[in-house]
Amino acid sequence: MFILIVKILFNHLILKIMKILFLFIALSIILASCKDTDEVIDISYPKTNLVGSVWQSPAFVGALTKVQYYYFIDFKSRTSVQMYTAEKDGSNVLGEKKTHPLTIQESNRNMDSFQIYYPDTQKSVAGFTSKDINQIRFSTDTYTRFK
Repeated sequence: MFILIVKILFNHLILKIMKILFLFIALSIILASCKDTDEVIDISYPKTNLVGSVWQSPAFVGALTKVQYYYFIDFKSRTSVQMYTAEKDGSNVLGEKKTHPLTIQESNRNMDSFQIYYPDTQKSVAGFTSKDINQIRFSTDTYTRFK
């Protein structure tokens, strides 16, 4: 009878130790899988200075002249941008250069964005810098640094 009581107590003790061990292992796994989000998102771009820079993107080929024309974005200041269409070297501007309001939002990781506002249509189009300091995205187009 005494041996039976000892076996029951021993089995009960083993079950308690197993439960504690299981909880410890489960807690360790949960804590190990929880990481700070700053560690996971560690993307940082090199700084692209927009103000004072000019960017170009292929636009179209002239039907009669067969000359390739480009869209240009000239960041005049933090609040205005000039946009125009011209030949690759910036000469022979088609139409006129239009100035539009601009807002630039800078990120501490240099993933900057900008918004160009078109007052006549009351719409705006967004763009952003990339990890390549010689390229930006505006709308659906990629622009390369002109100067």
